[in-house]
Amino acid sequence: MKNAQRFLNQTFGYLGNSANKGKSTDQIIEIFEALYAHFEDHENNSFDIRLLSHLNRSLSVLAVEAIAIFYKEDLYQKMDAETEYLNTTDTASTLGISIQTLRKRLKNNPSQAPKPALYASGVPVWEKREVQRFIQTNGLRDDKGYLTYPVIDEN
Repeated sequence: MKNAQRFLNQTFGYLGNSANKGKSTDQIIEIFEALYAHFEDHENNSFDIRLLSHLNRSLSVLAVEAIAIFYKEDLYQKMDAETEYLNTTDTASTLGISIQTLRKRLKNNPSQAPKPALYASGVPVWEKREVQRFIQTNGLRDDKGYLTYPVIDEN
């Protein structure tokens, strides 16, 4: 269980209980269940921040604190301060392909693109050394630095 989930369980002890999942008719509980699920698996469970507008001030503050804990303690604390990260544009540039091609490869054939290290607000982020390792493993550049990326029909 992540720190943000523990924080929410202090107020809503029943969050994360599979017996209660999806049974609530209370909008407030549904919002916090969605937030809890986002903390559990942020890559597959997005959370619409606009839902917080349906909460009163004190519950909004509670939700924002939980979000801050998640990003500060659960997600980014795991990152090594020495690690350099690349966004989508930089990763595509390093691979010598367009952003659209990178997105297509991630969606249609993930083996043709390096796996993102994490997703920040649904946007993939790569470790620079993993992108470089992918290039070395897949022969994207020869020993003189010329691109040798295979041409793949991606229409």
